[in-house]
Amino acid sequence: MIRALLVEDDDTRAAWIARETPGVAWERAPNERVAIRALRTKSYAAVFLDFDLHGVTGGGGQKVADLLCQGQYRGVVVVQSTNPVGGPRMVQDMARCGVDVVYAPAFKSYQPEGKWRRALEIAATRHHRLT
Repeated sequence: MIRALLVEDDDTRAAWIARETPGVAWERAPNERVAIRALRTKSYAAVFLDFDLHGVTGGGGQKVADLLCQGQYRGVVVVQSTNPVGGPRMVQDMARCGVDVVYAPAFKSYQPEGKWRRALEIAATRHHRLT
């Protein structure tokens, strides 16, 4: 089992992601402050990241993406944001700074569950090699 951080403010979406990704010990951060605190104090094999976080103008997820770039995060990031501008921008920013990032927006019609599970498999393999 791997530990992953889910940066998501929507309860329904968070439950869907957790349900579709068995074998993951999820820790949820409903806003960027909680996410940044968690990333500074714990190690995660994967981070699932939303752009639009409740109560933040301009996308609180971008602040988390910036931190992941600054710290040269070594796990896998899955941007599951459905924001058509903010989600892809976070992916581009993190890819430019060397973060292993996958874009799999949480649209049911897009059927992202397979990409989510594959990213977590990669994260588990990488995390095992690092520990």
